Amino acid sequence: MTLENAIKSVLEQKLADGSVEKIVGEKVEQGIQAALNDLFGSYGDITKVIEKKLKEVMVPQIENHDFSRYLVKLDAVLTELSNVTAKQNKKLLDNFTILMNETPDKIKASEIFERWMKFSADDIEIEGLEVDYDDRPTYESVEVSLSFEQVEGRSWSSFENGQLIFECEHDEQLNFIVPLQRWKKLDDYWTITDLQNVDITSIKNISEFEAFIRSLKQNYTKIYVDTEYETDYLEPTAEPEASWS
Repeated sequence: MTLENAIKSVLEQKLADGSVEKIVGEKVEQGIQAALNDLFGSYGDITKVIEKKLKEVMVPQIENHDFSRYLVKLDAVLTELSNVTAKQNKKLLDNFTILMNETPDKIKASEIFERWMKFSADDIEIEGLEVDYDDRPTYESVEVSLSFEQVEGRSWSSFENGQLIFECEHDEQLNFIVPLQRWKKLDDYWTITDLQNVDITSIKNISEFEAFIRSLKQNYTKIYVDTEYETDYLEPTAEPEASWS
């Protein structure tokens, strides 16, 4: 028997017992499965159509949804968590709450100064301060100041720069500079610029005042410099123990 006849004989046998039909059927099934995988894959035509339809339906719904009520819930949850966590985690949660709370669209420099004094009253170093025993034991008030300075830039630049400087001579750790920028001759307000980015793990390492400043920056809050120099007296929140001698 020649080779051709042998091949013909085997082929006829396989056709007769259904082997070829089975193989072809399996290959067709595999081909259909592969085609469907491609269509429904990350870059498949059907996936693109589904993605397009989902965007058309879902995006407008999300954009028009009022999430403000969830901020109230978030604040309540963070407050509850801060009451049961360690001091280090409480610091992170407090700062995160400040970052997430509603931020004003505009604010005066004098109002930021008041915020700085409020936060600083809790953090100021009390060592070295005298104690006043008149009505109740309190630490002496400390003089603090706010000043605004223009920062010299390029004459050809469309922007001009400035900075708000918060200073406490008694505790230099509280000192803070807020960099500002605005369009020349176009804007009567400033916005915060050039703050170094911090990630979620670094939030616990910044002060509450810096968290507040960062919230103003991310909201593009308009800052109106209503005063270029101001002084005040800050009373520490901490209370000394009574000591009568």
